[in-house]
Order: sequence, then structure tokens, then C-alpha cells
Amino acid sequence: RFDHPLLTNLVTGQEIALSGTIEDSWVHMVYFIFASVDFSIRYSILVGSGRFERSIFLPHAEAGDYELEVVLETLSGSRLAGRASVSVTQGQGEVMIPTTYFNFVRLDTPLPMRYETGQRVEVGGNLTFGSFTDLTFVVRGGDERIVQDMRVDDGRFDGVLGIDVPVGRNYILELWAWDGDWLYLGAVPEIEVGPVMTAIVDDTPLPLAFSLYQNQPNPFNARTIIQFALGKPGHASLEVYTITGQRVATLAAGWYPAGVHSVVWDGRDTHGVPLASGTYLYRLVTPAKTANRKMLLLE
Repeated sequence: RFDHPLLTNLVTGQEIALSGTIEDSWVHMVYFIFASVDFSIRYSILVGSGRFERSIFLPHAEAGDYELEVVLETLSGSRLAGRASVSVTQGQGEVMIPTTYFNFVRLDTPLPMRYETGQRVEVGGNLTFGSFTDLTFVVRGGDERIVQDMRVDDGRFDGVLGIDVPVGRNYILELWAWDGDWLYLGAVPEIEVGPVMTAIVDDTPLPLAFSLYQNQPNPFNARTIIQFALGKPGHASLEVYTITGQRVATLAAGWYPAGVHSVVWDGRDTHGVPLASGTYLYRLVTPAKTANRKMLLLE
């Protein structure tokens, strides 16, 4: 039983939250298989205490039409739980690895898909299930392989992932957990590693660009702050939508000068009613440009 209905119209790069309850205690894995005429993409979600939860995404190169199959796996075999036709349209912008992409893990912040060689990335988060003592991140591609171990204390892990691999190829980022035996928590198949970008120092002030920033904090409970920047004065509106596209709140609407502006949202709709926990979209619209971001409201 799914917590939320499955969407059949998706966008590449969009976070797809999959969660629900399994009533059959013998089921230990749920597979979501996107099958096209030429190939298929499979995501596996581990089941713990009768629950499954994971966020996935489809890379920009995977736009198209698919048959989505949901398969339940037990020790004795697997069975089809459902099938639906899914349309995936081409998205834009940088794709990030969702905070709940890996099984049983909730990262503090999304991870990028692109890195500079030699880059150091701070990684932290919490385990949502199990009693693991160690996590291991593996970046591998061809003959190259780097391993970063992180200790887990009371379900919490923090560390630094070093991208010490050559440029010019795609890599796989894997995550493993140890609790007396290794458990595979998932992998990102196409991590890009490029050369170090050299900055050119220029004291000339740069014009402020149109931007919609990530809300802080995120996830949030009682309140969160959303900032946006306008490169020139003009009309702008900032609205909140459900993941299905229903507008629930208007946070800003009017004429704004160029610069950075802040809005506080308390998680209520336009009538002052507290909204349910879940993922919401917030959208900045001007006559010339539009930007969208996601935020997670927790009760």
C-alpha cells in the first residue's frame, strides 16, 4: 500500500518519492522497473519492519515512455504487484541526488552529480533503520576505485568524501553498510568528474542574477525562510504548490526592486490552515523567468 498515489507524468531530474507499507512479512525487497522498447531502469527498495521508503530520479538522458512494473521479492521468488504506463518528459537544470536516495539513509543535504577531480565533499546524515556500525562510500569506474569509510554512532554518520579519480569518464557511486555483514544500500550509476575550474579574479561587481534559493531550514517544521533575487525591478510572485500541482499558498506578489528578498512561511495555506507533512513545490514567477524548488514539511 503506497503512502501517496504514483505519478504517471514525470520529469527527468525530478525527485520521485516512493514509500508505503508491505503487509506480507515475507517481502524483503520492492523493485520499481521502468521498461522501454530498448532498455529498462531498475530501482530496488529494501523493506524494513514492513515499510519501504526511497526517493529516486531519472537522468535527463532518460526521457521517454515507459511501462512501470512494481515487483515484490521474497526468499522464495518474486511476483508482479502492479503495472502502469508512465510518460517522462525532459527536464532542465542540475540534477541532485535526493537525501533519501539510498536505502535506510537520510542525508543532511542532496549530493551533486558532478564533481571536480580532487574535490572534498562533506557528507552527513542519519540511518532510518537497522543497527549498522559503519558505512562505506565507493566511487569506481574502469580500473579506478576509491573507498571512504564512515563510522556510525547512534544512527549518525559524518565524514568527507574525496573525489580523487581522473577526469574524462563516468563513475558509479555506491553505498554499503556493515552490521556484521555487508548490505548494499544503492548506487548512482553516472557520476561525472571534471577538471578543476580556475577562477579569474575580477574586482568588477557582477550584476545580480535572477535566483530562487533553497529554503532554510529544509526539512522544516514550524517555519522556513525562502529567499529570491531579482536582477532588475519588476513584478514577481512566490507561490507554494502540492506535488500534484495544486496551489496552496501565495507568499509574495507585487512589484519588487532589484536585490535579494526574504519570505517566511509557517507551513499554512492561504486560509491559515496547517498543511500536512510532505513535499511541496515553491515557484518564483516574473514576466521573463520562472524557477521552481522543492521543500519538505514535517509535522
